[in-house]
Amino acid sequence: MGLWAAAAIRVWQDKSLRLGLFILGLPVMSVLLASSWLPINGVWRLLFLQPWLGWVLMAGWRQHTKLKILLITVEVIIWLIYLVNPVWQREQWRQSVTWVRQKPAPVVSVFSAPFAPLQWYGHDLPLWAASQQLRVKPSDKEQWSAWLSQQSDLWTYDYLQDLTDPDRQFYQFLRSHGWQEQTGASFIHIGAVRYWQKSSPGQENN
Repeated sequence: MGLWAAAAIRVWQDKSLRLGLFILGLPVMSVLLASSWLPINGVWRLLFLQPWLGWVLMAGWRQHTKLKILLITVEVIIWLIYLVNPVWQREQWRQSVTWVRQKPAPVVSVFSAPFAPLQWYGHDLPLWAASQQLRVKPSDKEQWSAWLSQQSDLWTYDYLQDLTDPDRQFYQFLRSHGWQEQTGASFIHIGAVRYWQKSSPGQENN
């Protein structure tokens, strides 16, 4: 990291390269600032930084051929590690939607709108947002009650609930109104996807 910082300083000192450093470095600073309150700094989301980091290295150490070769080799190794390690790769939205299709039912996003990847990969699925704002509030329960009364089963995504519903109010509401979790699976960088069914009156009494 120190070598990249030193290279960036060298580039900044060259007035002919300063504008490029600023323009290409702006996304980096934006991500670092936004990640203070949003979980957007995962490895799979920062791949666009790779060309910028490479450019900084080439420009900053352009007079040090051996060092450039070493740093490029390190970058290539890091890239290969990323490619063979699924834990560092992109969110498994496509796989999760494929799994959800096994039981056709509404898909709930505990968010202010259905998650964009769900709208993309599951555009033919019935999607519903459980809140009117970014964070769940007690006032949402009236909306939950009205909508759930018309459903017999549904899917939920744990995605972003640490941010939008840290107390899991929606899941507590489901359980307290006779819903039972039937099955679930975990997907990389998404979390658990759960299938729920409404219990019959006889089952609730049991």
